[in-house]
Amino acid sequence: MKQIDYWEDVYKGKDYFNPEDNFNKHKLNIINSLIYNYNSVIEIGCGNCQHLIYLNSNYKYGTDLSKESKKITKSLGYKFYKDNIINTKIKEKFDLVYSIGVIEHYYNATTQKMFDNHLRLAKSKCLIIVPNINSPIGIMKTITNLVFNRDDYTEMVKNGRRMSILELKSLFEDSIYKKEFKITKTGTTCVVFPFIDIKGLRWVDSLFNRFRDKYGSECYILLEKITL
Repeated sequence: MKQIDYWEDVYKGKDYFNPEDNFNKHKLNIINSLIYNYNSVIEIGCGNCQHLIYLNSNYKYGTDLSKESKKITKSLGYKFYKDNIINTKIKEKFDLVYSIGVIEHYYNATTQKMFDNHLRLAKSKCLIIVPNINSPIGIMKTITNLVFNRDDYTEMVKNGRRMSILELKSLFEDSIYKKEFKITKTGTTCVVFPFIDIKGLRWVDSLFNRFRDKYGSECYILLEKITL
């Protein structure tokens, strides 16, 4: 299965993101605490704009390869670029560039190129969020993939590989734009157990709040342009 075919099916006539459930509310609150009030914002791999619609910005842009994504993004009144961040053709720069669950779908030099191109488009800040390999979910996924001998490529297309804060920092250290940016913050954006979504059981997850900086289900790196 090609990546683009899989995501076309996901976006077509299916709202897979519900901002009203407890997990997504919590996730969006954390994201908005990191990135807010920017004049221009672009989401790399915007999909159905599930996060973009909640950000405060005068000018919103989305980029993706999906035809369905283009329909959704333009229907919301946002500018859309059909573009591949690996070899982006976008010339414009944006106050904030961010992606959620994008760069983990590739490996090695391609991942580095994607990371660098996020920074190339950023005028002020850049936020990259990926699944956390050190979370309980990440550990369980690694084990089940080994036990059931699941195909790594198919898993990568659907779910992406899980990464760590250390790997995100390493990508920054190897970036051609390292001298132009600094790391503002790293951490995890989500609750430790995102699958505990039933109302009344959220208190179980709250017991693990102190572990969230390292063991949340997604990790991030926030980068800021150095001003001279």
